[in-house]
Amino acid sequence: MIRIEGMDFDLTINYVALPGLFTTLLKSNMQTHSKAYLAFTKAVLEDDQLYSITHQTFSHGEKKLNVEFVLKSYGWLGFRDKVAANYIHHYQNGLFSKNVDTKLVQDILTFEKTFSFLCLDGYSRVFLLGFYLKLSPNLDLAFSALQNSDFVKVLKKSQGRHHQADFFILTSLFFYQTLGKKFISALDSRKKFSEMTELLSSEDRRELLSICLKYGASINDTSLFIPDVV
Repeated sequence: MIRIEGMDFDLTINYVALPGLFTTLLKSNMQTHSKAYLAFTKAVLEDDQLYSITHQTFSHGEKKLNVEFVLKSYGWLGFRDKVAANYIHHYQNGLFSKNVDTKLVQDILTFEKTFSFLCLDGYSRVFLLGFYLKLSPNLDLAFSALQNSDFVKVLKKSQGRHHQADFFILTSLFFYQTLGKKFISALDSRKKFSEMTELLSSEDRRELLSICLKYGASINDTSLFIPDVV
């Protein structure tokens, strides 16, 4: 549980079952080129779950959808947003929609834009964190809380973009809440992750580990445990 200073809000990180291949795509470099289109099309056609929702989202009555044409028409980001919106529609209503409203991902897109200074081109890791939050129960305030202006200003001290920007945001939020000014000083001096954790109590270390494991399990990614710098 992470408490946002100055806000009546606790961010509890739990395991959430996210759609497998779609989550993998959000973690991947999806800068589109001819080979990427072919690989993407092949992956979707071989994954029954993602093909089914892609068909429901983009089909206009065709029995078999031309996935490569859809991707080239909408681009990766257009495809991503509409499919994510349909997953959220299913989460909220119990069924997928043939006329999905992309307003369902507007808060995720705003969230992604807020932290764009952390993102590597081609990756949707911040979008993935937002997608996780949207599919998590009782997190209606998560987006406004995480975009607290003071916290965003602190993260701008990190002076770089991060391959795992989602993990960076979550762990930084925990350090910010737990260590306060010590965390800000650590960012200024480019402290390593291991040095940061040494400043935590044993109880706080267990809580941080729990957050990372639950979120990592949700997105099928445990690579946070080998980073070098916060």
